[in-house]
Amino acid sequence: MASALVWAEIDGIEIIDPDGWRGADGVVLATPITRADYEARRDASTIRPIGIIHETLAALQDAQAEGDRETWHVKADDALCRLLRGLGYGTIADAFEAVPKWYA
Repeated sequence: MASALVWAEIDGIEIIDPDGWRGADGVVLATPITRADYEARRDASTIRPIGIIHETLAALQDAQAEGDRETWHVKADDALCRLLRGLGYGTIADAFEAVPKWYA
């Protein structure tokens, strides 16, 4: 468990308008909550990625500079999943990562 502020830092986002934390349950941004609770509340809030676009572009460019095509794909997949998580689509990234892959 962690506070929304910690989860947001991990995701590389800033919570701009915390609508998901406006309930009568007393949970505020500094209250430790589960990742699932954080994601539900985050999805009901207005967020902004912090530097994630530049980080993703740099990671994709770096991926092409080393290794072979299989390595490029693995690194690109990782970069795009981080982007999805940073934009608030962690469940999509999880589903993508669960898909079996074969690079050849």
